[in-house]
Amino acid sequence: VYATKGANTLGFWCYNQSTNSWDQLTDVPLGPNGKKVKGGTDMVYVARNDTGFLYLLKGYKNEFYRLNTVSDRWDTLPDAPVGTNPKWDKGSWLVFDGASTLYAHKAKYHELWRFDLGTGAWNSSSLTGMPFTGRMGKYKKSKDGGCATWSNGSIYALKGGNTQEFWQYTIATNSWSELDTMPSVGTSGKKKRVKAGADIV
Repeated sequence: VYATKGANTLGFWCYNQSTNSWDQLTDVPLGPNGKKVKGGTDMVYVARNDTGFLYLLKGYKNEFYRLNTVSDRWDTLPDAPVGTNPKWDKGSWLVFDGASTLYAHKAKYHELWRFDLGTGAWNSSSLTGMPFTGRMGKYKKSKDGGCATWSNGSIYALKGGNTQEFWQYTIATNSWSELDTMPSVGTSGKKKRVKAGADIV
């Protein structure tokens, strides 16, 4: 199990299940911007040719890295696309399709980009981003709490940003559809929408 704390740090950690302890690994690179890990960061694990790799999108800016979990070495990859704005802010996310592609969604600007693991390059143009307006008819940006996961040929994503919106992106048609809204009332009886701290698997 691999983890980064964020919170303007560079620390990177591995939880060893056999010893029930955390081991500190090589720090996330500081990078040319001199920025540490903040909101907007996300990462995915990819196994290729018997080697595990961690792909990390360093939030706030657009730096992109890969950790070889065998050699404990970070490689600098091409920056995530600039698009409308180079800033990948809180609510941005990264998913792996289980085969050969990563998908990254930029919060606030709703740009969806594809990274080819075989060529090691980002697509030159973006795909269709999550709609700003859902079934309630309100224009809402994806912000804190935005997150996504992959299942059976689709991406499932919570918009976050104090909304209840839940979306499915179908790869084959490059299209989004809104699903049943996330319930706002839980066991506490209080109404709470999706914000910072939300995640989905």
